[in-house]
Amino acid sequence: MRLGLVYSTLALIILVAALITVKPMLKTPTEANLVNPTTTQQVISINDIKETLMLINSTLGNLTKAKLASIIGFINASRTAYSNGQAPPLNTNELSTLINLASSSHLAIPYNVPLINTSMIGELILNSTGVQGLLGHSAGLLLAAQYMTTALGNSTLSQLISKLASSSSAMNTTLTINLTSGSAAVGSTITAYGRLTLPNGTGLEGQLILVTVNGRVIASAVTNSTGFYTVNITLPYIYVNETSVKALFIPVNKGLAGSTAEATVRLLFNETRLVIHVNGTVVKWGDYLLIWGNVTGGDRAVTVRVGGLSLNATSINGRFNLTIPTSVLRPSNITLLIYVKPNLTYSPAERALNITVVGVRPSIRLSGTVLLAGLTSTIRISIEPSVKGNLTLLVNLGPLDRTVVANSPTVTIPIRLPLTLGMGFTTLNVTVTPNPPIEGVAATVRVLVVNLAQLAILAALAPAALVAVRLTRGVRHRAPVTQTPVAVTVEAVVKSLRQPIPSARLGDPRVKAILDSLTKAITAVGAATGIAFGGGLTLREYLALVSGRLTDGEVVKGLNGLIALAEEALYSPRLPTDSDVDAALSYLAMVIRR
Repeated sequence: MRLGLVYSTLALIILVAALITVKPMLKTPTEANLVNPTTTQQVISINDIKETLMLINSTLGNLTKAKLASIIGFINASRTAYSNGQAPPLNTNELSTLINLASSSHLAIPYNVPLINTSMIGELILNSTGVQGLLGHSAGLLLAAQYMTTALGNSTLSQLISKLASSSSAMNTTLTINLTSGSAAVGSTITAYGRLTLPNGTGLEGQLILVTVNGRVIASAVTNSTGFYTVNITLPYIYVNETSVKALFIPVNKGLAGSTAEATVRLLFNETRLVIHVNGTVVKWGDYLLIWGNVTGGDRAVTVRVGGLSLNATSINGRFNLTIPTSVLRPSNITLLIYVKPNLTYSPAERALNITVVGVRPSIRLSGTVLLAGLTSTIRISIEPSVKGNLTLLVNLGPLDRTVVANSPTVTIPIRLPLTLGMGFTTLNVTVTPNPPIEGVAATVRVLVVNLAQLAILAALAPAALVAVRLTRGVRHRAPVTQTPVAVTVEAVVKSLRQPIPSARLGDPRVKAILDSLTKAITAVGAATGIAFGGGLTLREYLALVSGRLTDGEVVKGLNGLIALAEEALYSPRLPTDSDVDAALSYLAMVIRR
């Protein structure tokens, strides 16, 4: 395999040499006008390069196809740039360097040809752990360094040099670097110089040296006949005390090993002073947050970030101010970040402040706990504290959704419930939508929906209603109760209850248990008061009759609790639970005290 690669490389070099020889006859007038006449003989057609490389690609086998495909991709991008007048044509010497590098380094060559004005830029392609640097060329022809920088792949410069120097047959090289000044202002230009030599001290001529500052390639130079190089470098606008300047030798000839040299330069810059003021660290939601301050370094760009917002300002004579409406924020503890962008020799600056935006959380009280299906009922909503302006309320009751605008602390809402709403307990939800300074809150209450249409025995209850009216009138006129104490059995109470109860509910064991506790309580109350349950009385009517005879409030409370549980067990869509059965036993214990 290695012998085949050597032959392939030799064939490649021969083909490139042939291209150099025949190119003067192939040069087009357009290409000739773009280059210096003294170098015209070295320029070859982009089309010829592409066709030749495709031929090489088909003859060398799979080993180098990926690398040559990358080269072809690079040349295609260069061809487009050349045809658009954005870049000069390729030079055969640089092309040979690129091909030799692909054949010897065993590295894939990603291509990238960003353009700036009419100059083509060679770009270092590194992963997220490395850096990305640009190497510009203003000369009429491209330098080999442009192509060499594309050979890095996912390797750093040091890793690439290590790979190229690992061959046992490579001859070591020594590279030095010196700076004309050990300290300089950011953005200023200094000179770097040094020498590339062999172990015996012989200088290496015509070798490309890359120079990086803070890990970024910013310049290149070629060694002279004695191995010396010199290059002017412009220090970047980085605001640290010092940074490294490195010289890198990446050999094209596989007989030489790569080498590096490093120097340190102290960076000089002005530290930006930033002073911040606010109208308060605790701001009422809906009010304005005022920010002002002073910054050095002329007119500066100031950015304020808060709660996902980003606002910009420019200082004038060292002063700036911003106004932020807190209504676009949310009540919470937030961080106010002020950032001043760098300005030439002035460094960036940053400050952070903690701000609390405070809202008002209202309380909601709801009334109207019994509603009639098919009729219009009212719900009363009270909101505290009183707030100026309008509030939007979202009201939900079963299938009904209403939006109400409240402009007073108390709102009465008429609601007409549909007949399809089943009898039983349901939840009334009221939500106050946020409106600075009022925060959004919600309240719920259980209401009893009475659906008269679902009472199949409504006609049978009419006599009981008349009896209740008479008894109520008797109580109103303080007429004495003339009933005499009677022995009321559980069976008699159940028999009286079965008439208004849906038969399907009586089959549930938990319903039976609750009714059993209720009948025992009614039996005990009837024996104590002398008022028997029956005659078409409803549970609530019976409770009203016996309350005047019962002197123990706990007994009344227990009987009332049992009746409420029985109503829900009999008429609510929700079946009772074990907890309801336990509650019924607790209420029964309040009625029957042993």
